Amino acid sequence: MVARSDRISARKVSGIPADGLPPSVVAVSLVTRARAVHRRPYGHAEVSWERTGEDLELRVVVPPNTTATVHLPTEPDAPTESGSGTHVLRCAFRAPADDMPPPNE
Repeated sequence: MVARSDRISARKVSGIPADGLPPSVVAVSLVTRARAVHRRPYGHAEVSWERTGEDLELRVVVPPNTTATVHLPTEPDAPTESGSGTHVLRCAFRAPADDMPPPNE
């Protein structure tokens, strides 16, 4: 079972709007990677991202007969439309040293 606050966090980290449907699988490792799978009417939608140094890899699984709008952090105003299937997108990202420090620091 996933607590409500965990579902809300998973939605924000994954970027998949849940439309009232809770995520079925959530695995999060702070700062470097995240993964979420949501049950949708046409199947499972999945997004995962992993950060390695200054690179970001985004993996998107789009259910059959649907499309997804993908916003990369380097081009937030230029979304990519992806059809059914698995898509891997890569982009440069800021250096880990440029991240905001955790709230307790």
